[in-house]
Amino acid sequence: MCGLPAVYVLKILECNLRLLAVVYLDKERLDLLLLMLIYDPSKHISAKKAMKPSKVDPMHLDYFSFSGRIIALALMHKVQVGVVFDRVFFLQLAGKYISLEDIRDADPRLYDSCKQILEMDAEFIDSDALGLTFVRDVEELGSRKIVELCPGGKCMVVNSKNREEYVNLLIRHQFVTSISEQATHFAKGFADILGNPRLQKFFFQSLELEDLDWMLFGSESAICVDDWKAHTEYNGYKETDPQIIWFWKVHACRILSS
Repeated sequence: MCGLPAVYVLKILECNLRLLAVVYLDKERLDLLLLMLIYDPSKHISAKKAMKPSKVDPMHLDYFSFSGRIIALALMHKVQVGVVFDRVFFLQLAGKYISLEDIRDADPRLYDSCKQILEMDAEFIDSDALGLTFVRDVEELGSRKIVELCPGGKCMVVNSKNREEYVNLLIRHQFVTSISEQATHFAKGFADILGNPRLQKFFFQSLELEDLDWMLFGSESAICVDDWKAHTEYNGYKETDPQIIWFWKVHACRILSS
């Protein structure tokens, strides 16, 4: 890149997401200079945040597309941005099945409720003591509505024979159906950077969540300077040059002091 390009700061506020991206704009191409994603205190990219009502903003889906592009750019340029994906959102992007155990951290309350329903005495649940049918109570923009989990769900009573199906449909609606638009736009933004929409799903299917988190967040383990030095390539310098020796001394002191 020649000369000093203009710096643009793009700030997106969406779903309790505060996204700050500083990028260089140079004629026909966009080069990443600095990337910081600052989410809620947990710093998670999660399905639960995406479920929060945001339709009052006509551009809310564009924000998800933009977020997908930023994450893809971070991975492409090997920039660790200090965020992690929660398991549910990761599985949805990979097109994988979301089980009850997968939602344990994403929604502990729903997890506990579903677990209790599955473990209840068969006679008790068959007595219709819970009064459950195949519906879900949804709150959106201050109003509540009843959504059927399947056709005719209002008339289907949950019993010991169909409770597993009820739990699976409840999880699917909560973590897949209700946020499908947001997840689709995030995936599209991600695929825009890859240049091939089919690569997006393959990318997430080929990774373990822990690997993706390592690429985006980094490791919490202490840095080993000796290992770092052993895997460093010098371009225009030698390991014995004074500048390189000073570099390693400075970093060794910083790591010891931290």
